[in-house]
Formats: sequence, structure tokens, C-alpha cells
Amino acid sequence: MDIVPVSEVWHRVLLPRVAGAGIGFAHGSVPALIKGAVPAGETAAADSPDTPVRSAGTPVAGATAG
Repeated sequence: MDIVPVSEVWHRVLLPRVAGAGIGFAHGSVPALIKGAVPAGETAAADSPDTPVRSAGTPVAGATAG
């Protein structure tokens, strides 16, 4: 069962790439959002949990989605 109904082959080629680009932009913006929300002296401490969460979450999401 598809989340988005597709009728053409190019849909199956294009949709994952669009979704991947959106996820990439979201991943790229998280450190900037974190660093903008904390005092300058605490950016490393605030940003450090993002790396292991990203390292664990990306393969899990990939395995779950497909």
C-alpha cells in the first residue's frame, strides 16, 4: 500500500528524491536552530545530543520506510 498513489514510473523515481531532499534540508537546519536557541557558551553542549540521535535515527528511518 502506497502512502501517495502513483500511476507512472517517474512518480516512483521522483517522489523519494523529493522526500530525501526535504529530509536533508530539515537535518541541515537542526544545528542552526539549536545554536540559535542557547547562549553562545553552551552551543557545544546543546548540539552534542543531535549527532548520536541523527546517527541512530537515520538508519532506523531508512529501514522503516523501505
